[in-house]
Amino acid sequence: MRSFVLPAASWQRIVLTVLLACCGWLAVAEVKANPLQVDFQDIDLKVKLAQNAQILEDATGSRTLAEVQDDQRWNNFHADALNFAFSQSSWWIRVRLHNAQSHKASRVLEVGSALQDQIDVYVVRAKSARVEILSTGDRRNFESRPVATRVPSLPLHFEPEEQVDVYFKMDTHDGLHEIVAPMLWAVNTYTASMQLENLLYGLYYGALLTGLLYHLFLFLSTRQLNFGLYVLYVSVFLLWSLTFKGYSFQYFWPDSPNFNNQILAISASGSYCFFALFMMAHHNTEHLLPSWMTRLMMAAIVLNALSMIPALFDKYALAFELNIPAGIFLMLSTHLVNFLMLKRGSRPAKYQMLSFSALSLGVLLYYSLLLGIVPSNAISENGLLFGSGAQILLLAFALADQMNQLKDGKLRAEREALAAQAALNLELEGLVKRRTKALEAANQKFMDVDRH
Repeated sequence: MRSFVLPAASWQRIVLTVLLACCGWLAVAEVKANPLQVDFQDIDLKVKLAQNAQILEDATGSRTLAEVQDDQRWNNFHADALNFAFSQSSWWIRVRLHNAQSHKASRVLEVGSALQDQIDVYVVRAKSARVEILSTGDRRNFESRPVATRVPSLPLHFEPEEQVDVYFKMDTHDGLHEIVAPMLWAVNTYTASMQLENLLYGLYYGALLTGLLYHLFLFLSTRQLNFGLYVLYVSVFLLWSLTFKGYSFQYFWPDSPNFNNQILAISASGSYCFFALFMMAHHNTEHLLPSWMTRLMMAAIVLNALSMIPALFDKYALAFELNIPAGIFLMLSTHLVNFLMLKRGSRPAKYQMLSFSALSLGVLLYYSLLLGIVPSNAISENGLLFGSGAQILLLAFALADQMNQLKDGKLRAEREALAAQAALNLELEGLVKRRTKALEAANQKFMDVDRH
């Protein structure tokens, strides 16, 4: 029986292939084992860390820093923000920061979310056995933040040419992760950005509050239902917006993180309900549309109201899981109402269609962002605020237009009444003249009779 013997060259090729494969595996393992490095210098005023980050899923949520540091399953991630959406897992993010210059540097590390439930930041330095730890998030008291800002931030100091590994552990209360966009800021740039941001949001909220108070005075003076419902809608929306951006937690209830999450879900559903009620009153749908349309709108309002209930029992994720389809159903129903009113030639329907189209675009953009359908950027992250702000402004125009129509109608009625009064006065004057002439003629006849 002949034995099979490979030529020496074949053996060499096999050994070389195996060695190359092993080296390739080791190289991949080395890349996976080490964080991606982000070099920065003084000219780098703002660095988006998610563009050079690695992520690791922790299905149990119980793993420690030591356990994940040498894990080989880290995945590279390159985007402006990280969105884990609805997930029961904890998620780890890591990045290596390198001060690529020969002098010390100070930076501010911003975690990039005002609403993430629990965030643990671990700063690991090669020349120190001590790990710097920051435990924060909006499920922890506001005082846990080293910098008093609406988005948790951490000051970092770097030695010349120093490398620092930063690990973020993102955990959630009951399964809803927020969009996270970690940033590394130059200190002066960070301070200027916060000042500008607070100024712009201050102007935005100031405009909303001014409009709210103006329409509140109108409601108190006129007692019109439209103005009252508009005031309720803007009030609830203002509460939601302040909470959504983290200002309510910072200034109003910093020691009540659970209430902060509950009120966010409740105000989100409440704003839908009050807007729908306002729209129905503004259109007078009960008298101008078929009864089935009114019942459809009431069903949408009830569904949105019911989606608040889980939040009352601290079920934050479930509240938004119900709020998303309920909100979409209400938006579609509202568009149908506006379409039917436009067909009837309703003037308020034009404003309503424009305003709710702006809101719908913002809401759909936010839900798409929350579900990971669209990428995170300045437009998608603030689209809901822009859309809702445009809607509130257009609704104010609609109310102003309605007031002008009422004034025009009142003036027209007054003019018609004055014209009728003038005509009546002329008619009475003519009648008096005719009666006077008749009396004068009768008197003249009596005088003539007396002479004879």
